[in-house]
Amino acid sequence: MAAKTLSQFRADQNDEGATLILRAEDGSNVEFEATFEQLELIADVLDDILSANDDATEVKTEEEA
Repeated sequence: MAAKTLSQFRADQNDEGATLILRAEDGSNVEFEATFEQLELIADVLDDILSANDDATEVKTEEEA
């Protein structure tokens, strides 16, 4: 099965952590319950991905180039 393309993401906080709702371009939804510990792990992984990509997407001034 091929991966679907994400079109929307929502996180609704609750007492245990949050409900994560992911919507694909085809309109299908998937919901996950995540604890605060799991949310922290997700945030760390996303931060690592974004940090690794910073140099590739950062706009540089003429002096920095």
